[in-house]
Amino acid sequence: MWYEKQFRDNGNLTTLLQAIRQIATFPIRIMEVCGGQTYALSRYRIEELLPDTVQMIHGPGCPVCVTHEDTISQAIEIARNPQTIFCTFGDMVRVPGTKGSLQQLKAEGKDIRIVYSPLDTLRIASENPEKQVVFFAIGFETTTPLYTLLLQEIVSRKITNLSLLTSLFTIPAAISFLAQDPECKIDGLLAAGHVCSITGLREYDALAEKLKLPIAVTGFEPADLLYGIYQVIRLKAQGIDRTINAYRRAVPTQGNRMARQKTERFFTPYDAYWRGLGKIPVSGLRLRPEYEQYEARNRFLCKVKPGIQASACRAGEIMKGKISPEKCPLFGNRCTPDTPLGASMVSSEGACSAFYRYRTN
Repeated sequence: MWYEKQFRDNGNLTTLLQAIRQIATFPIRIMEVCGGQTYALSRYRIEELLPDTVQMIHGPGCPVCVTHEDTISQAIEIARNPQTIFCTFGDMVRVPGTKGSLQQLKAEGKDIRIVYSPLDTLRIASENPEKQVVFFAIGFETTTPLYTLLLQEIVSRKITNLSLLTSLFTIPAAISFLAQDPECKIDGLLAAGHVCSITGLREYDALAEKLKLPIAVTGFEPADLLYGIYQVIRLKAQGIDRTINAYRRAVPTQGNRMARQKTERFFTPYDAYWRGLGKIPVSGLRLRPEYEQYEARNRFLCKVKPGIQASACRAGEIMKGKISPEKCPLFGNRCTPDTPLGASMVSSEGACSAFYRYRTN
C-alpha cells in the first residue's frame, strides 16, 4: 500500500533517525499520550532505535487503562442484576476491578454482551423491552461524540430501557496534571492525532505555553512518530515552547466543531478519578443534569464509592515515568496478557501489554 511505502519505508525511517541523532545531544524525556502511539512504539521497536539521550514515557492515553477500579466494580454491580443486559467493548470484559471482572461474571451466566458499536445497543434494547440494557461508555474526546449519537436516539425515540455507564476523560487536563508533578519530569509531548482531529490545536497551544513544553501532534505510523520526536527535540533545543502539527494529513487546526458541539450538548466537565493517578481536576465528562436519567449509576443507584485504589498494579508509576513496565515485580510473572492484574496489561494499547508482546521473548 502507498502509505506503507511512505510511512514505513526503511530509507525514510533511517533518514529520520539520523536527523534525531544529530540534534539529540542532551537528555530529553518525551511523553506520548496515546495508547495507539505506545503500541506502535513497542510494535516497531522504535525506542530501541533512539539515542540514549531520548527517553519515552508512556502516558495515560489508553481509556481501558485509566478507567477506575471502582467504575469496573459499578459495572459488575449493575451486570449482576438479572433484569440487565450489560453491553461493552471487548477489552473491558477482562479488566480487573475491586470485585473481579466482567469476564468472571459472564462465566457465571450473567448476560454480558460484546458490541462493536454503541448503536448496536438500540437493537438489543428494542428486542428486549422487558430488560434494562446498559452500555459501558468509555473513552476520550475521540469516542465521546459517538456516544452523543446514541444519546440522541435514546432521547428522540423516548427509549426507557437503555442507559450508559460513563467513564469519559479529557486528555489536556491529565497532561497538565502530570507535567506539574515533580515525579514526572516531562520535557516534551507527543499529542494524539486522532484526539486533536476532534479538539483542534487551541487547547494544546495553551498547554505548551502554560507548561513551557514543546508539543508535536503525531499519527501512529513509524515515520509519524519519529517525525514527531524529531520536532519535539528540535523545538526543545531552540527553546521554543509551542505546539506543532506534525500530522497535517489528518488533523485540521480547528478540529471538528460539530463533534465538539454535540459533546457540549450532552456532557459537562467534572473532577474525575483516573486509575493509577487518582483524582484529576476537571478531567472527566459526565452527563448534564437534564440527561442524568440516562446515567446507569443513577438508574441502578450504585453503592460503590469512588476513590479506592485496591490493585497492586503499578501502571500509575509507569505513566509518570518513574518505572518502566519490566521493573514492576509482577510483570511477566503473575501479571501477563493471559492473567492480567492491571488494566494496562489487558488492553493491547496498554504500556505493559505492548511491552510484553513486542519487547520480551
